[in-house]
This record gives sequence, C-alpha cells and structure tokens, in this order.
Amino acid sequence: MIHKLTLISVCAFEITLIFFATAHPVSSNTFEPFENGVGILCKTKDSKDNKEPLFFLFAEDRQSVTRLRFETNHIRLSETLRTEISANSISWLDREGFSNTRYQLNRTTLELSTNPGKRTCEAMSAKSLQKNADNYLSSNMSGNKI
Repeated sequence: MIHKLTLISVCAFEITLIFFATAHPVSSNTFEPFENGVGILCKTKDSKDNKEPLFFLFAEDRQSVTRLRFETNHIRLSETLRTEISANSISWLDREGFSNTRYQLNRTTLELSTNPGKRTCEAMSAKSLQKNADNYLSSNMSGNKI
C-alpha cells in the first residue's frame, strides 16, 4: 500500500514538473520572438477614413511579420505571418476576420500599399515600436474615467 502511494505521488510530482517546465510565465515578453527585428509604424496619407496607424514587427530575418492589435486596454500580437521577399519589396497576406488584406512594403521608400490606399511608414527598433504602441494606447484611453 505504501509502495503504491509513493509511486502515485512520484508520478504526480513528475507530471507537475513537466507542466511547469512547459508553461510560459505571465510576465514573459510578448514581443520576444521579434526583439532583434525591426518595427514599422505606418500612417495614412491624407485620408479621411481609417486614420488609425498600423504597427508591424518583422523578425530579424524578415521572413515573418506580426501586427500589433489594440484590444480593450492592452496590446496583443496577431498571428505571425510568412512574408514574400523580393529585392524591392516585402509582402504578406493578412487573413483578418473574413477579409484577406495584401500588404506590400517598398523596402526603399517604406511606403505600404494595401487596398484601399497607401501609407507612409517609418522603421524603428522593436522596443521603439512597442513604446509608440503603448503611447498610442494610452492616448486613446486618456479620457476614460473607469
């Protein structure tokens, strides 16, 4: 009987260790896979509609990209997307909701083309982009009372 209890407690302990070894801490940096990459902040060109800026993070090798999304009172990363890289541009397809949005970034001018228009972008470090996104979110929430 004691042998069975010991065996059960050892198995339970090992399962617990496996679970905690694979669990990610809550305080882990969400931006970690893109830390050494580049951030792109894109704003509309003289457009009355959709004035919200777009925030993108590219991995260091530029093979993948993610978009920063603002949900309620926090920032999250969208699905990581694969890019198509040519000498003059980087493009990717974002399947957001029910729409497919094709983005194409000119690597020289940093102009982002998408339907319905074009945006001017600026490149920065991933940390700078994160600060810009935090500031944008804070400014949108500045008038909130609760």
